[in-house]
Amino acid sequence: MWASAMAENDILKIGKVTDFQAHQIEHQLGAYTDCNYGQGFAVIHPALYRHICKDSLKQFASMAEKVWEVPAEGVDCVRY
Repeated sequence: MWASAMAENDILKIGKVTDFQAHQIEHQLGAYTDCNYGQGFAVIHPALYRHICKDSLKQFASMAEKVWEVPAEGVDCVRY
């Protein structure tokens, strides 16, 4: 409970650059379509990532390496 309260109140983000675009978009999508949180993110994330991939390739490569243990060498944006 304490951890969620700290996260919700932006305490953990003090002094850090953060990116919560998908979160803000999901709130609007959920209000408009009445979809649940997970469904909204399932739709938003792939589209948003395709849109910002070219400008954020280093961050995507880092995430792939840390989360899925995919080597970042030779990573390129693939547009579908």
